[in-house]
Amino acid sequence: MIRWASHIEEGRRCSFFVEIIDVYPTLLEAIGVPPSKRCLGKSLRPSLLNPERHHRRTVFSEISSFDHRNVMIRTERFKHAVDEAGRSYSLYDLMEDPLEQNNLIGNPEMDQIEQKLRDAVLSFLIGKQSEF
Repeated sequence: MIRWASHIEEGRRCSFFVEIIDVYPTLLEAIGVPPSKRCLGKSLRPSLLNPERHHRRTVFSEISSFDHRNVMIRTERFKHAVDEAGRSYSLYDLMEDPLEQNNLIGNPEMDQIEQKLRDAVLSFLIGKQSEF
């Protein structure tokens, strides 16, 4: 939730993907300071001013502990998770299955989607952002 008096219309609701790393460059832009070149986040301001503009087409989430690291990618339609060895373990079509009741891993009709999503996760892990 963001309130930015005289910049964002009060009560406006936006529905676009963001990551926590986007907060820092947004705050810096709000006070007129350019973000560090090392910052991986993107300011939310352009999307807040124009809610029709996509901020991100994909977002990533990581769960790490001492002995493992799992990564999830979320697109508008799909949610896919990969374990530390790069093995897919969950894939959901959120348009058809918003409650995530039907894991599509192993479904031959989803092989290409699974591969594209896994490739996007692996690109994310090596520091290359790719859009699905």
